Amino acid sequence: MTNLPSTPSEIVKHLAAERAPRDPGCSGRGYYRHFDTDYDCGGCPACDWAKRLGFAIADAAKLEAGAALRSQCETALAAYEALRSIGRAVASALSIGAAAQAFVLGATAAWNEVKKGRWYRVEGKRGNAKKVHGAVGQCMGVYTEERTSRYGSYSYGTTTKAALKIDGREKLVYVTLSNLEPVTEPEGAREARVVREASKAAAQAERASRPAFPAHLAGRSGAIGRILFGQFAGKSGKVFWFGQKADGPRVGVKLCSCKRRCSCQVAWCSAHDVVPAEAR
Repeated sequence: MTNLPSTPSEIVKHLAAERAPRDPGCSGRGYYRHFDTDYDCGGCPACDWAKRLGFAIADAAKLEAGAALRSQCETALAAYEALRSIGRAVASALSIGAAAQAFVLGATAAWNEVKKGRWYRVEGKRGNAKKVHGAVGQCMGVYTEERTSRYGSYSYGTTTKAALKIDGREKLVYVTLSNLEPVTEPEGAREARVVREASKAAAQAERASRPAFPAHLAGRSGAIGRILFGQFAGKSGKVFWFGQKADGPRVGVKLCSCKRRCSCQVAWCSAHDVVPAEAR
């Protein structure tokens, strides 16, 4: 054999061809069909015992002569199968590492992203950053402003800045994002936040325990409601709107006595902070 099978696909084809049975020929009918024509068989393993015996001897000689090569091919094929199974196991193991790496990269990107509510240290000194270099502040918002020429005739790009709330400064400081480095929340700020959240949760629980203003009394000709808690506590007005929000039902109370639509002050309150005063 001049061109020995070397790749797994060649080995599989060789072993399959070596073990394939001879063409049965006419199957004992005496003729065989080729496309649309019938031809006389003239003897084949299925109808001539002498030729059938000769083919059997030829097959035995072929199998005997190729025994060494067949053994070598079968060993190589087994080795290929083992390597493929090892490759699958390694790929499966590496996929976990790739997922972990992707998670780490995603977490790093999320950590470096500037977001409202998080804390940052001013590391750079470009622009306004040089005035507060080294200070730590809380981001109160991220804003993008357009950079224009001196007389506003053309634009040459945009700049994204973060508004930082820094202790000791009354006004917010606007710093470009490239000057900021993310830091963990300071201990004092964390404790104050925990206290605020606890107080807010307690207030919400106490508010939820109170009955809400009846929805059927609100509307265009709604009933008069008296505000008991909040910024407008003690005031009364017509409850002209009722709606469900994420933090619970809310109402709109018109504090003026105008008969028509007006631009007077309106109190937007929790429905649990308002009680019916009188029906109209």
